[in-house]
Amino acid sequence: MDTRISRSQIFLVIAQENGTYINIEPDDIQFIDSDFNIENGRIIPHSFEIIVETQNVSLLVFLKASNLFHGFTLGLKHYWRYFTESQGYVSIDEELQNIHGMQIVEFWRFR
Repeated sequence: MDTRISRSQIFLVIAQENGTYINIEPDDIQFIDSDFNIENGRIIPHSFEIIVETQNVSLLVFLKASNLFHGFTLGLKHYWRYFTESQGYVSIDEELQNIHGMQIVEFWRFR
């Protein structure tokens, strides 16, 4: 299903334990959404796969919504906060860290 998410709308920031951040450019992110359902009159995904391969970052994570919160931003735009079960890994400069457990994902719908 096409959710019309363009590359310019996707961003990923990785927080490191030392308090620094790594910004992943949109062209380096493969974002696959699936398991679509109607929530608050809109068709939205409930499962995600995120893949990143750069010179120093490798990431593969699967996310499945376990709970959602719907609201509005700026009083007009649909907003969902997902509480997701996650499974995967991130490798930064060849240091591997497994990802599992609960994650928070935010999804804004501007149309």
